[in-house]
Amino acid sequence: MIMVLWRQPSRLRDVETAEALLTPDEVARMRRFAREADRRRYLTAWSLVRQTLADLSGRRPQDLRFDRTCALCGDASHGKPRLVDGPWEFSLSHAGDRVLLAVAENRPVGVDVELADAPIDKVAHLVLHPDDPPVTGPDLVRIWVRKEAIAKVTGHGLARPMTSFAASPDPPGMTVHDLPGDDGYVAALATVALPGPSPPPLLC
Repeated sequence: MIMVLWRQPSRLRDVETAEALLTPDEVARMRRFAREADRRRYLTAWSLVRQTLADLSGRRPQDLRFDRTCALCGDASHGKPRLVDGPWEFSLSHAGDRVLLAVAENRPVGVDVELADAPIDKVAHLVLHPDDPPVTGPDLVRIWVRKEAIAKVTGHGLARPMTSFAASPDPPGMTVHDLPGDDGYVAALATVALPGPSPPPLLC
């Protein structure tokens, strides 16, 4: 099962309840953001992560522990977060007024969301592989989010150059889904492929 959850930080109403789901360190980090929009985005994202994984694992949100060891260098502070002591893998992304969370059981998952009109045409040379079509605008953003999602599956993120692989077909051993657009946003999900047909993600 793969769950995909969308949230809008601007619609977060009960800030106090959301903050209660976070650890003291997470609350302190949130409050260091200078902009209210950034604080609200962080709070929406990590309260969603903790509540969703707590519901799935039958534990209190505040009791969940995450490992952030980097897959490249082994540093424990800046890698892709992973749940400690549980089968659930997750990936988190945000852009504008959207937070996107994907959760999968016992297999790595990566997700990315961007504004459909994100001004990235000027960096197309950093995105497109020779086998990618020479696109611009929202079509280029679509390739960007597919590649971001793929790179997040391995935990490499942007340390893996986007120009080193094509957006399609799916990389060996992976399945990539273009997620339905959400009011001006483009998103994609990637995960390790399992034997047999791959069911579509459950959108929540």
